[in-house]
Amino acid sequence: MANLRAKQGEAVNRVENGVQSGPALQRVRAALPAIQAAAHRFKQRTFAVTGGVRIDPMTRVERRVGGNPNLSPEGQAAELTAARDEFQATVNGALQGANDDLNTVATIHEVVPPLGTQLLIPPNRAAELAAIGELLREGKFEQWANVAQRALTTDDRALAEVVSYTGRSMADTWHKDRAALDATRTALDEHFSTPSTLAGTYAATLVRAMQEALQSIADTLERPDGADQVLAANPANRRLWWAVRPLPPGDLDLAKHWANVELAARAPASASGVMVLDASIPGQPRLVPGRSSEAPGPVHSAADSGPSQI
Repeated sequence: MANLRAKQGEAVNRVENGVQSGPALQRVRAALPAIQAAAHRFKQRTFAVTGGVRIDPMTRVERRVGGNPNLSPEGQAAELTAARDEFQATVNGALQGANDDLNTVATIHEVVPPLGTQLLIPPNRAAELAAIGELLREGKFEQWANVAQRALTTDDRALAEVVSYTGRSMADTWHKDRAALDATRTALDEHFSTPSTLAGTYAATLVRAMQEALQSIADTLERPDGADQVLAANPANRRLWWAVRPLPPGDLDLAKHWANVELAARAPASASGVMVLDASIPGQPRLVPGRSSEAPGPVHSAADSGPSQI
C-alpha cells in the first residue's frame, strides 16, 4: 500500500505540475472566479440602470435607490442588453477555454487500459503465454492463484496480464472464489501500475470531475437568476463545484484528495446538473442541488437587493 501511495503521489505530481498540464489545470480552476467576477460586474451594471433596494451590510437598513435618470427607456434597454452580452461573452469564453484545457490534459496523459482488459504481451512470448492462458482456463481457481503469485514474485508483467485477463473471463465459473479472485486481480493491478499509468487514470478521473462541475455551472447560468446563484457559491461552500476550485495550500493529503476526485467524478452536482438558490436564512444565500423535476422559479436573496450585497 505504501508503494502504491508513492506511485499515486508521483502520478498526481506529473499531472498537476506537468509542463503543459499544470498550467492548463490552473487556467481551468481560474474559470469559476472569472465567471463570479463577471457576474458581480453584471449585477453592478444592471443595478446602476434599474436601481432597487440596497441593504446596508452592517445595519441591515433598507434604502431604495433610483435608476439612472439620464437614460430613456430605449437607453435602459440598450444598456441592459449590453451588460448581458458582456456577461455572456465572458462566461462563454471562460467555459470554452476551460474545456479546451481539459482536452489538452486528457491528451497529454492518456489512459492506459487496466491490467487484464487487453492482452498487451510481447510478441516473442505470445506462444508461451497463450499456452499458459489455455491451461489456466482448463484448471482450477487454486492453480490460477498460484500462477498469479508467481507473476508477483517474479515481477513478470506479461504473465500478470494473461493471469488477470484469464481471471476476468473465468469470474462466473469460479463464482465461489469471486472475492479472492477480485482481490488478487486488484493486487496484480496495483503491483504493476506505474506513475505513468496512474497519471493517466488520475487525469481522466479529474477531467471527468471538472467537466461535471463546469456543466453544472453552465446549467445554473441558464436560469434567469443564474448570476445570483453563481455569486452565492462562495468559498465557504467548498463541496460545491469542488473539482474546479483551487487546490488547498500546502501539502496535499494524497489519499483524501484521490478519493475526493473519484467521488466528484462519480457524482454530478445534482440530478439535473442545476443548483438552486436557498435564501431561507436571511443574509446567507447558498446553493443546494436542485431536483430534476423542479421547475426554475423566482427566488429572493440578498443579491436581489443590489451590488452592496453581492
